[in-house]
Amino acid sequence: NRFKPMATFTEKNGYPPEKVDVATGKAQGKGPVGFSAAMLPFLQNRDAQAVQRQRVADNFPGSDAYYNYVLTLFGQGWDQHRFRFSTKGELLPDWGQECANSH
Repeated sequence: NRFKPMATFTEKNGYPPEKVDVATGKAQGKGPVGFSAAMLPFLQNRDAQAVQRQRVADNFPGSDAYYNYVLTLFGQGWDQHRFRFSTKGELLPDWGQECANSH
C-alpha cells in the first residue's frame, strides 16, 4: 500500500508529519492537531487511532484556526460514525443521529 509510510510514521511518532517530500517520501515536522483528526479514518491500528483521538481531545483547535478546525470536524465526524464514504467515494451521512445541541 503506497500510503503505509504515512501510517507507520504516525504510529511510530504519535503524530502525523507536517510535511512529506513527494519525490523522496521524507517526512518532517510535527503536523497540527487537524492532521491528527484527519488521520482517524485512515489509520487501521486501533491503538494508533486512540493516540490521535486523544491528541485531538487534548489540543482542540480554537476558532481562529480555521483549517485545523475543519479537519478536526471531518475527523471527529467520521470517528463518531456521523458519516462514511462509499467505495465510490460518495458521502453517506448518518441522518439518524441527533446533534448533541438539537434539544
